[in-house]
Amino acid sequence: MLQFLNHVGTITDVLLASCRRLFHRQLRHRMALLALSSLLCVIAQGLDTQQLAAESIRRPNIMFILTEDQGAHLSLLKTPGLQTPHIDALAKSGVYFDNAFVAYPVCSASKAALYTGLHSHTNGILNNTPNFHKPAREVTPAEHNLHLAKVNRVRDQFRTLPEILKANGYYQGVTHKLHVLPNRKFPYDEFLHGGRQEIREFMDRAAAAQQPWFLMVNISNSHRPYPNSDKQPIRVDPNQVQLPAYLPDTPVVRQDWAEYLAGIEKADQLTGEALDVLRQSGADDNTIVIFMSDHGPTFPHGKMTLHDLGLRVPLAIRGPGIRAGVRSSDLVSELDLLPTLLELIAGGWETKLTDADFPYQLHGHSIASTLTDTKSVGHDFIFAQISNRGPLPNDGIQERSVFDGRWKLIYRENVAQRWRQVNADSRMFKTWGNRSYAETLRVKEQFPEAFRVLAEMDPQELGGDVPPLELYDLQTDADEMRNLADDPEFRDHQSRLLAALSDWVAKTQDTSIKQLPSAVTVVAADQSDNRAASTFPVVASKKGLQVEIPEDAVALGVKHAVYNFNLTSLFATNDSPENPSWTRNGKQYFFDRSYVAKQDADIKSMSDSGALVYLVVLVYRSHGNRTNDFLLHPDFDETTPNHLSAFNTVTPEGREALAAALEFMANRWSGSESTHGRVVGYIIGNEVNSHWWWSNCGEKTMPDFVDEYADAIQITSDAVRTASDWARVYVSLEHHWTIRYSKNDSLRSFAAKDFLEHFAAVAKDRGDPEWHLAFHPYPEDLFDPAFWKDDTATPDANSPRVTFKNLEALTAFMRQPDMQFRGQPRSIILSEQGFHSPRGLEGERLQAAAYCYAYRIVAALDEIDAFVLHRHVDHPREGGLNLGLRKYDPDDRRSRPKKLIYDAFLNADRENWRQSFEFALPIIGLNDWP
Repeated sequence: MLQFLNHVGTITDVLLASCRRLFHRQLRHRMALLALSSLLCVIAQGLDTQQLAAESIRRPNIMFILTEDQGAHLSLLKTPGLQTPHIDALAKSGVYFDNAFVAYPVCSASKAALYTGLHSHTNGILNNTPNFHKPAREVTPAEHNLHLAKVNRVRDQFRTLPEILKANGYYQGVTHKLHVLPNRKFPYDEFLHGGRQEIREFMDRAAAAQQPWFLMVNISNSHRPYPNSDKQPIRVDPNQVQLPAYLPDTPVVRQDWAEYLAGIEKADQLTGEALDVLRQSGADDNTIVIFMSDHGPTFPHGKMTLHDLGLRVPLAIRGPGIRAGVRSSDLVSELDLLPTLLELIAGGWETKLTDADFPYQLHGHSIASTLTDTKSVGHDFIFAQISNRGPLPNDGIQERSVFDGRWKLIYRENVAQRWRQVNADSRMFKTWGNRSYAETLRVKEQFPEAFRVLAEMDPQELGGDVPPLELYDLQTDADEMRNLADDPEFRDHQSRLLAALSDWVAKTQDTSIKQLPSAVTVVAADQSDNRAASTFPVVASKKGLQVEIPEDAVALGVKHAVYNFNLTSLFATNDSPENPSWTRNGKQYFFDRSYVAKQDADIKSMSDSGALVYLVVLVYRSHGNRTNDFLLHPDFDETTPNHLSAFNTVTPEGREALAAALEFMANRWSGSESTHGRVVGYIIGNEVNSHWWWSNCGEKTMPDFVDEYADAIQITSDAVRTASDWARVYVSLEHHWTIRYSKNDSLRSFAAKDFLEHFAAVAKDRGDPEWHLAFHPYPEDLFDPAFWKDDTATPDANSPRVTFKNLEALTAFMRQPDMQFRGQPRSIILSEQGFHSPRGLEGERLQAAAYCYAYRIVAALDEIDAFVLHRHVDHPREGGLNLGLRKYDPDDRRSRPKKLIYDAFLNADRENWRQSFEFALPIIGLNDWP
């Protein structure tokens, strides 16, 4: 293309620049690119059309500079004593990622993750491999038959980046060492040693062959042994360096750290030389350059550990169409680089190749939109692993970590074996120049914490105790020295990260992890009274559904499942001994065995999947058999439209029956031995501020209604506490905040804000039972899902309604001291809300877009624990509303076809949510998610 530019002049320069920007911002819009090519052809006055089209879709070259054993240490990052001008300049000419991590902190396993986009337990390389730096045809039978080479290699079914590039016309080279196996899956054309002349000749040969090229430049100078300052001077002054807290501050260790930084400075020099050769070749403008390290340095808390020093690496990317001068705080992984490169260069390929086209699920995702646009596509969590299988297949300690940008959790199995893989360079001085190991042993009495860290890293030699669980707050403890795993104050963070790790283990089929505690497992204390003692369980997602098809809900990854529970169906109509029963105050109550069995099956199917299950406890008037009418409120008005009664807390018979039912439910589904499934929350009634429609007790003033409803909450709380210290009781309200559903009738509905204030005061006077809030922020017009247009949802505390548009009005109100429980905010779950899909495809798109926007709003609000969608399937008798993920087909009730919202719901809490939600932005009128 450079030759072409010399021919066509300034106007063509401008058009070509536009073409390139379009190419990299809309990577798959090839037709638009070819249209610009045609315009260039006219201006070029006779240049060959086919040649011009070929030039205009020319694929970029790729130079990947990979240093070894270098942590995130650069002068750009203000590392004391260090100067890295070439890497700094590269970072400033593109996008630098402050939160970039590797998936496995040792050389071969990290490279395998980079080359495949898959974690090591999937791709097959679990440790360092032999280094056969040569083409596959030159690997000898003896080398090929090495046991380690046979069992520690990329599995045949997974494609590597060099295989993909080779099949699509790239000329490829790798310098210094390959260090992954088998060689046939890394079909490089040239195996180089990395000098300037070799690199330039490689580029020239690719140009002569008219092929784009990929060059992996391995730089080992930041790997031990570092420059020995006893024998040669180094620029870095040991007195100017800053040691982390896990190293003893002695002159010997300062010298070792200074030599490590000197190794980085040499790597910086060689990086500059490689970039200089690229500039001289004339291909700089059409080359994507990536700079990264394979993992952190060989110190305690570094290489072969899951601490920040071992996993966090420098990552800079520049190239055509990539923004310059950008520092991104996104959480990104080396697993993202394969799909990113495929997206950046896919526009010029005859065969569309993106991560979506793989026959298996990649563990990384493309971050191209961060490079070319302002969109943030980072991960919610970063995962890493160490298998400690060495020599393979020895099964040592299994280590996994999860990091959310602040909190880090490390989980281990098999710690009793005290066998961790310790690389030779972590111990030996003479061969590898490791001064710190022996020095830490020498001064262990003076620096006991540094010795503890070293002994944990090398337990088989030093007898260290390796903790099975570690939790760190990197915001206040960047060196990860204070393990908070046993501190009850941080149990919620631990449970949340364990839940995320559990999901990852399941999704990536990490079969080496066998004992990971589920996020919903409750560790009980004294179980003699069947009372489950612990804290409320935490899951990694807010995604919830009112479940109708349990197996579908499990496939959708639902983490909060809601079922309606009808007390009138629970009570048996006879005293058959086949019915389960519960005795309270000497009276035996019998419950319908078929109804209980159905609840067992539904609850267990969801709780066994890791979901939190909530029951909406209701009292429906029975049709036909009126045996259980004693459960109805004495003032129930049978003309109410929905046949739902308030709870009978008025008569002694009603109060006792309600308490007995709830005690039975709590002990069956929330006790320490909940073999029938686990329920975490009981929502008492439905939208009780509009009681005439949803919790009827005739016409009532708000004080009278609240007085009786507070009784129901107290009875429920007492019943639940017979079985569990942590299961929650919820008050249910709908979205009319300072106005009433029935604006002219104060005896049938109440404003939710007034109701909450009055109820909180009454409950406090009665001993302040623990209650929480289940809110329903439906759009102001149930038939219009575009809640962002709601006129009656204003940002102030006195908004007429609270919908998804102004949820902050609700969370701010609940933060008030009068709304808190013993100084702590109450839980808020959005237990019912849905979005109508008007007729046709556009109606489905609008419904799906509303869900996407609502989910992102809720995801950003820490005070809200769950977002439960209503409904699973459209209902034919819901007043014309079509709120489901699936359609109801009256001609084929089993088909229940999916609507567009189904996939949005599926991906809402997954790594690819941005791609799945992207369609919604123009519908809502946003450029990006807030």
